[in-house]
Amino acid sequence: RLEQERLERERAEAARAERERQQAIEEAQARKAAREAAEAEAAAREAKEREEDEARAKAGDAEAAWRRDHKRHWERRVAETADLPVGELDTFDDDDEGIVDNPDAVFSSPARQHHASAIFDVTDGRET
Repeated sequence: RLEQERLERERAEAARAERERQQAIEEAQARKAAREAAEAEAAAREAKEREEDEARAKAGDAEAAWRRDHKRHWERRVAETADLPVGELDTFDDDDEGIVDNPDAVFSSPARQHHASAIFDVTDGRET
């Protein structure tokens, strides 16, 4: 009978040890899965931020290109429509942003000012 009780205690101890081992394995697997999920989430967030940064950079490049094209367009239009010497033209682009700061100052006569305003009205709605 003592031997049987000892065997039952050993089996119970072995079963408890096995349950603890299984629980430890499951907890380790859960921690690993949580860590991998957090790493995947961080990687996805970083990728999204990188894409947003690239999109902002491209938008900035597109904006700069638009400003350069816009400025060249206006310079061409001023040259085509004004028979004034360059010295008679007022400041075309004070802040070097590619947009005429004061369209009325580009031409000296009222007729030319009206023509300049008509040119400036074809922009994309930006305040010039």
